[in-house]
Amino acid sequence: MEALKDVTGEGSGNQPASAGDRPGSSARFKAFISYRHVEPDKTYARWLETTLETYQVPKPLVRMRGMPPKLGRMFRDEEELSASANLSETIEDALRASEYLIVVCSPRAAASQWVNAEVDFFRKLGRADRILSLLIEGEPHDAFPPSLYDIRLTPAASNTVSLAEPAEPLAADVRPLPGESNRSRRRMALIRLAATLLNCRFDDLRQRDQERHQQQMVRYLAAAVVSVFVLIGLSIYAWMQRDAAVTAGKEAFSRELAANAVLLPKEDPELNLRLALNAWRVAPTEQAEFSLRNAMVDYNDSHLRAVFEHPSSVRWATFDPKGGRIATASEDGNATLWSVDGGQPLRRFISGAKNEGGYDQIMYQANFSPDGSLLVTANQDGRMRVYRSDTGEKLIDVGAVEPGDKPAALRSAFFSHNGRRILTAGEGGTVAIWDADTGEKLMNLAGARGHSDILYSAVFSPNDELVATASRDGTIRILDARSGELVGKPLTVEPRRPFRTSAFSPPDGKLILGAGESDRAPLWNALTGEGVGGIEGHGELLRWAAFRVRPISS
Repeated sequence: MEALKDVTGEGSGNQPASAGDRPGSSARFKAFISYRHVEPDKTYARWLETTLETYQVPKPLVRMRGMPPKLGRMFRDEEELSASANLSETIEDALRASEYLIVVCSPRAAASQWVNAEVDFFRKLGRADRILSLLIEGEPHDAFPPSLYDIRLTPAASNTVSLAEPAEPLAADVRPLPGESNRSRRRMALIRLAATLLNCRFDDLRQRDQERHQQQMVRYLAAAVVSVFVLIGLSIYAWMQRDAAVTAGKEAFSRELAANAVLLPKEDPELNLRLALNAWRVAPTEQAEFSLRNAMVDYNDSHLRAVFEHPSSVRWATFDPKGGRIATASEDGNATLWSVDGGQPLRRFISGAKNEGGYDQIMYQANFSPDGSLLVTANQDGRMRVYRSDTGEKLIDVGAVEPGDKPAALRSAFFSHNGRRILTAGEGGTVAIWDADTGEKLMNLAGARGHSDILYSAVFSPNDELVATASRDGTIRILDARSGELVGKPLTVEPRRPFRTSAFSPPDGKLILGAGESDRAPLWNALTGEGVGGIEGHGELLRWAAFRVRPISS
């Protein structure tokens, strides 16, 4: 491929005409584009017109050298000239009104009389030094029109045109080269032409244009990154919305099943239990937990055996704080861990406790630690046992009632809310706090000894600083968990009925609720002992009461 001179004239004796010789601001067009009206010449001519007119001059050159922000208008004739011997007046007027002539060069253009005539006319205007070429195909000797190929400025007078010696005109080249993309070739050709139209060095314009291109790429990349994150965020949001809608639907169905389990007549306890279990399986809502707990505790052995294949009557049921499991305590002296989803037993915790007649001794309670990793049990034999809930390994087995207590059964055992201590209550009045890791007794709460009848339960306040005990003597006592002493007066209502459970209100424990062998659950101020109402109208005797952190919605 023959070498071409730089379109800017760098490194040659051909210099552009001085500013005084240019049409300047009187020109209506920055350049006239001459081309053969066939493909692909037409496509290149349209590309030249568009890219040159829209080319943004780099801002540093505009600020520091006073260059225009754009090159200006280009003239490109859309119509092929008729078979006439002369150029039309429109073409001649456009050539006169143009500062530069850009010729799209190819073998087809070299054979065109009109391209050659346009070049010859522009030369006669005295602007031979402002004729530029874009070589798109072929070699210079067969792609340049004859009148373009003969242009050469004599060394003596730069404005004098000599036809004595053939010379190559100044050209930008877009012909394909191995290892270089067509886009890159076009970009360099555009910058070469623009540098001449701006009367600046090619290297200066190329450097500034490359800097701008790099800055644009950084902006585009940043925008792309932001767009990706936005799309990811929108996708996550849409997924969360869809998931939230599915979850909301499941929770609504679960609440409906739970409500049916609680409100339907008790003639078919097995049906109520299955409804409660299905409510939990659909979604573990608070209503499902309440209905399932109610069903597990209230219904007898035959109903539980039918649904859970439980081996004995259930005395207590509680839920794993982490979800998915239920622990039951039964009259055969054992605790069982169940899968809520499958309804199958996961593990049995066998106490092996027998009474003097060789019968199993009742397990009254089985409760999880706050993290669900441990299970503590309260047995009729007066012993507290702690197991690993996942493996069944027994970690602690200690006697939790004082010698001589009659009766000697251990009725309740709960972990503190921080999981570090265990609170136990024996029927004979022994209330003790234990180290949950070692099984060491930390203290007996002497204030519980004031009960005159069987002690059923003892629970921690939410901050673990108070303890409430419930007894068959019809009183609830509030004790200081640090000193073990009674705080205020025993809580009671008239007529007196046994209290089986009590509960502090979360999260501050300011209220305390009692439940027992009555259809009324009284409510007191835990600090002053003043009665503040209660819950009435159950129609049946209460066995259990608890607060919820959030109200149960319908």
